[in-house]
Amino acid sequence: TGCFFLFKMLTVKRFLTIFFHLSFFVTHVYTMLWNIKVFPGDKLRLSCFFTHWNHFFSILLFLSLSIDDFFRKDRAKASIPSNLLLLYSFCGGTVVGIVFWVLYFYDRQLILPLSVEVFYPKILNIYQHGIIPITVWIQIFIGNHYNIQLTKEIILSIGLGIVYTIWN
Repeated sequence: TGCFFLFKMLTVKRFLTIFFHLSFFVTHVYTMLWNIKVFPGDKLRLSCFFTHWNHFFSILLFLSLSIDDFFRKDRAKASIPSNLLLLYSFCGGTVVGIVFWVLYFYDRQLILPLSVEVFYPKILNIYQHGIIPITVWIQIFIGNHYNIQLTKEIILSIGLGIVYTIWN
């Protein structure tokens, strides 16, 4: 009865949006924890890979979008934090996805040596470099979000690049 009442209040579009955001939040968190578990040595070294920054930003993005889905009264557009995370996730995901797959198809041994697959599962690598960017691209195309001025987008993207360069 309670579930039926809740389902009755949800439109199909809203239900699918909540399902999309929550399911990718959960799977992104799961794969991040799996990645931390299988990574040999110092776990802090994970932060030196841009792939992991992108993975972390996408987790925050889908968490923020899920919170928007449940608690925002005006659901017409995502919140400002969600839009900033979407910007970072889109830029980072595009770079990670394109660079990885170009290098992977050019010389697989260069980007993913067979010796690494002994402890780092291939499916995890494919998820981080393929599925995460695709989920963010889907969000860009089907989600409602504010348009941020191009100059602000460029400044924020360059700022992220500078922070990442200083961090490493």
